Amino acid sequence: MARRNSPHRIAADVRHLNARLRNWTRRNGVPFVDTYSILGTNPELFLDPVHPSAQGHRLMAEAIKKALEKDARKTYAPSQP
Repeated sequence: MARRNSPHRIAADVRHLNARLRNWTRRNGVPFVDTYSILGTNPELFLDPVHPSAQGHRLMAEAIKKALEKDARKTYAPSQP
C-alpha cells in the first residue's frame, strides 16, 4: 500500500482531483489548465514531490497565460441584471 505522502499517492490524488475539476469547468464554461500533465513527475521541475521548481512555475505560468489569452478572445453575451 502506498504511503499517503508518497509520490505515487500524490500523483493519483492529483489525477483524481484534476478529473473532477475538468468536469466542473466544462459544465461551467471555465478554462482549465491541467498543470499536472505539463509537469508530470519530472524531478527537475519539482523541489520536492509537491512543490514546483522555478522552471516548473515558468512552464505552468506559460500554460495559464495561453489559456487566459485564448479565453479572452471569446465573445461573451452581456450579463443581465
